[in-house]
Amino acid sequence: MDFDRTSITDVAREAGVSVTTVSHAFSGNRHVNAETVARIREVAERLAYQPSQAATSLKLGTARAIAILVPDLASHFYVELAVSVERVAHKRGYSLILCNSEFDDALEEDYLALIQRQAIDGLVYASGSAAGREILERAAPFPVALIAGGSNVSAPVIVGADHRGGGRSVGTHLRDLGHTRALVISAPTDYVSSDERAAGFAEAFQGSILTVEGDYRRDSGANAVAARHPKVYDYTAVFALNDMMALGAIGALRQMGLRVPSDVSVVGFDDIPTADLMNPALTTVHQPAATVGTYAADKLLDLLDKPETAAIDPMLVPVHLVVRESSGPVDESL
Repeated sequence: MDFDRTSITDVAREAGVSVTTVSHAFSGNRHVNAETVARIREVAERLAYQPSQAATSLKLGTARAIAILVPDLASHFYVELAVSVERVAHKRGYSLILCNSEFDDALEEDYLALIQRQAIDGLVYASGSAAGREILERAAPFPVALIAGGSNVSAPVIVGADHRGGGRSVGTHLRDLGHTRALVISAPTDYVSSDERAAGFAEAFQGSILTVEGDYRRDSGANAVAARHPKVYDYTAVFALNDMMALGAIGALRQMGLRVPSDVSVVGFDDIPTADLMNPALTTVHQPAATVGTYAADKLLDLLDKPETAAIDPMLVPVHLVVRESSGPVDESL
């Protein structure tokens, strides 16, 4: 298969002009007479020549590119978020640079430094670490759309799911089922969404809460349960702050010979596409990743395409609890 592409040199040779003249004809940086421009464009069309993005960027004063920084591409939520941002960007003529920090603060800072050195027009920041938000607030050279919940950090666009409200819905659900002792599998404390989910749960549950820190990954959910084996039933319910940790918790409980939900109820957060296919099907909080990503990208590009755009109010996207098989009434004999 031939991957050779027509170069600017080919166009210049065929049109009988210099490479510099071809460059100026496309960039508009210097005057080129109309007849010569018409000849160059006719040759370029005939040879299927496409001017470089760099040249177009110079002419427009924009890179026509945005970046998105997410903390974990193993998470269905962040994959869906990134895909929705990419769809909006492509539709509106922007390319997308994708960065995945893997919940590593040092890697995130490296990516932020790299992004700041690149010719990009804006950033969708979905990582949520305190260090990263501080860097962006202090030194971002471009508009930022912040994916957050309950964050006090300023940004031109702020959008996020109602994490606290989601946590409250879980607390209310388990409390109404008669649970008074719960294990919360949390996540790094500098992530705003995690803090909000845990705080909302505590507000509504109003019972005894044990907390073990996880890292949003499946293994950490299993390890959290293993660290607090409920043989003496110091908890009858588990609230994992995302579905992957909930899945790990269910697996660990089974290995211990405990039944879900007969012995221990388990609730997650995110409503990943496979949540209803788990055994038992997972009770969880649904947050609309595509809605969040689409809004963030659209409003960010509005700011870039129309600098006169009025201030954009923060948007809090509603979430809702999806009750399935993994949660049930507490066994009063426990």
